[in-house]
Order: sequence, then C-alpha cells, then structure tokens
Amino acid sequence: MQFLCLRYLAPGPLEQIPCVAQTRARNRCPRPVLDPDALPGIWILAPLHPDHDPGHLPLNELWLALYDLTHLPYSEQLRWRAQRCTAHATTPDAADIARTTWEPFNPRTHHQHIQHHLPAPPHPARPTTPRPPRPRMTDSHSRVLICGSRRWPWPDTITTLLDRAAGRHGNDLVVIEGAGTGAASAAHHWCTLHDLPAWRHRCHPLAPAPGRRTRTRCWSEAERNQRILHDEGPRLVIAFHENFHPAHPGSTNDMSRRALTLGVPVWLVPTADPDKSLWLHLSYYTCPPPPAPRPDQIEPTAVPPPSPAPTRLVPTFNRVPHRRPPDPDHPPTPRRHTSRKEEAFCDRATHRTARGR
Repeated sequence: MQFLCLRYLAPGPLEQIPCVAQTRARNRCPRPVLDPDALPGIWILAPLHPDHDPGHLPLNELWLALYDLTHLPYSEQLRWRAQRCTAHATTPDAADIARTTWEPFNPRTHHQHIQHHLPAPPHPARPTTPRPPRPRMTDSHSRVLICGSRRWPWPDTITTLLDRAAGRHGNDLVVIEGAGTGAASAAHHWCTLHDLPAWRHRCHPLAPAPGRRTRTRCWSEAERNQRILHDEGPRLVIAFHENFHPAHPGSTNDMSRRALTLGVPVWLVPTADPDKSLWLHLSYYTCPPPPAPRPDQIEPTAVPPPSPAPTRLVPTFNRVPHRRPPDPDHPPTPRRHTSRKEEAFCDRATHRTARGR
C-alpha cells in the first residue's frame, strides 16, 4: 500500500485489516478499515524502489502492484495510517487496544510479496458524482512556499526574493510558511510587515497556538510538510539552507524531497546572494553528489611526498631515574619503618628538649 508518500506492507488482504480502536465495552472494534462507503483507493503498477539496480532484474520485475491512496484527502490517509474505521476516525478520544500492524516496505526483504499484475477490484465501483472544481483565488504560479534552516543567517535574502515575487505577481502573491525560526521567521516577519490578509499569508505552525484546543496527537514535521503540500498546493518551493545535503536529516530536506516527488519545482538558495542559486532535481536524492571540500582542506598533489622515517618517541613522564648499581662490599642498610606511636613519641621528646633549652 502507498499513502503519505510512503509504502507499507499490509498485515493481510484489504478486506481483513481490522480497526485497532477500543469500543465502550473495552473490546476491539470488529469493523475493518476498508469501508465501501468511504473514498476508495486505486490499484496501480509502480516501479520498485530506486535502491534496486535495474541491470540485475528482469524487465517484468521492475514493476509492482500497489493500492495507492495518495490521491485521497490528507485526513483519509491519516485514518489508514492510524488503522481505524470510519466510525472511530472521528472520535480521537477513543484509545487504541492494539498497535498498528503496518510494516515499512522494503523490496529486498519483502520480495515474496511483490505482485507484477493488477488484482481484481475488491468491490464493485459505485457511481460517484463528479465534484465541482475548487475555485482558485490566485494564479497557480503565485503560490510560493518558504522553508529553510532554523539558523539562517541572512534574513535580508528572503526579503529580497519576496520583494521580487511581490513586484511580479502583485496582490496575487500567496506566501506559505511554517512559522518557525530562521528562514520561516523572516518570511513571517515580511508578511506581517506588508499586512497580508489571511488568504495570502498561509501560516502552518508545528505546535498549536496558545488558547486553542490542543490535539490528542501533535503533528510531526513530516506530517506537517505533507499536509502543507496537499492542502495548500504550492507551485514553487524556495529552500534557504547554508549547508544543504540530501543525506542530512532535517525538515528542509524532507520538504524538498516531498515537493520534488509531487512534481513541484524547488529553488535552493545556499548563500546570501539570491542570484547564486540552483534548481533541485529528484536525481539529486537518488544519486547525491559528493560533498564539496571545505576551504581549509589542502588539495592533494599528483605525487604524494615521501613520508619520513618513523621515529620512536619515548615519553619523558615514563622514564625511570638513573640508579647506581648495587655494591657487593657495602650492602644497603635496610630502612626501619616507624609506627605512628613512635613518631608521636619522638615529636613530644623533641618538643620538650627544645622547651627546656
């Protein structure tokens, strides 16, 4: 199965995936997660994970059948990930009596579950009435998502790019940001300074605002990024990061990868100069380039210099002091150890002798 841009291995057939919620009688809910009255998924043929080498697999093994849910609303995908039926999806106060049984799909270890042909539909397709298209308030190219490092040191760069976007799109510009620190804070300050209305300033903080009713489960960064991409529909993502690399974990890297997977272009700004930027591609994650050497690193020469001969260093703190060899004619006198009582008696005798003098 595929939802939330990830692939999972289901515990069994779709009709037999049970709900993990607890009923009022303290029993497990008998309803399945698949509901005929809910929005159904689609069986598709998708390529295997990019980790597989196509040169070592036959042509018919490069595709697998998936039950895709990525076209459904984000709330419906969260219901499948929480493994709840439609009745318990609207009651977040109900506890879970068991753990979810989703297992992250790995083509190398789950190769026996890969099917190369589409199965028959689990239930007959019911007629659905076409929904009217959602009206767009602004031009599609004017919806800009700002993300970046929490320690972005050049907020003026974000101000310059947003001023250019405002001069190009005018009142149709929509700025989407996460209300965090660093790059998101600079974008939020720009929207507040220009007094943008709520439909042009789309703010998605990670934690709920004080005074509002908090959720039972807080959004994580990955869920928040997927929710922004699904609900807001940006047409351009501008990432501000001074040390960006696809192997580094972080919210900016996750947002860029999810946007490229959905076909949204990503513009990376790594320096204070907004003109020295580059477009990111999805191949940047599958075959990442080697990291650039730091300025303080010395470039290796064509012929390495010969290494000097190793010298044996003797630490001075381990050296044994020089001692004379023992003389057989004059053996050393053994030292007699005095007790504490004898030392105290000698001290008192010495003190009385000095006092009598």
